[in-house]
Amino acid sequence: MSYPIVSPNPRVQAHYERCRAEGTSHNLAEIFATGITPYANTDNTFLEGHVNGSQFEGSPHIGDAYKREAEAAGVSIKGKVYLGGLARYPGDAEAWVASRGDVQRICETRGWGCRGAVNVKAANPDTPPDAVPLADDIVDSKVADILEHVPEREQKRVDVHDLREQVKEHYTPPWSKK
Repeated sequence: MSYPIVSPNPRVQAHYERCRAEGTSHNLAEIFATGITPYANTDNTFLEGHVNGSQFEGSPHIGDAYKREAEAAGVSIKGKVYLGGLARYPGDAEAWVASRGDVQRICETRGWGCRGAVNVKAANPDTPPDAVPLADDIVDSKVADILEHVPEREQKRVDVHDLREQVKEHYTPPWSKK
């Protein structure tokens, strides 16, 4: 009978095959041969080491700010940890998670992919992000800066609507243009 390869080490592999030949299940034979127990990928192991807010021990002011942000958004942080990799911005209340299921839900909702303790396939990595228009206050500020350098007698001839469109075209990043 042919058994799966559980180790490149011939001694470990032989031990595994001997166990299987004696009627031991695959999983138990692998544990006996390698001496390694399976990794329990539970929420307890996922959150291991994050107790009593210890993640912000070295920078309590950041932890306090993130906690206030969560409370303002109506999110309780009790029993949760803050995962900065899930945050869309510093202090994002949705980045407080209590389980692997929370991470999976957030990634799926946002179309993000992740690999590790939680595995989620990205929705469509080839799809470019949505266009983000340049904020009106930025456009207004740039138009005002330009108009400052136009002599007063010439300002009447400036088409402000056209100037605004030129500013938007010039200052909008290429990845945000559709």
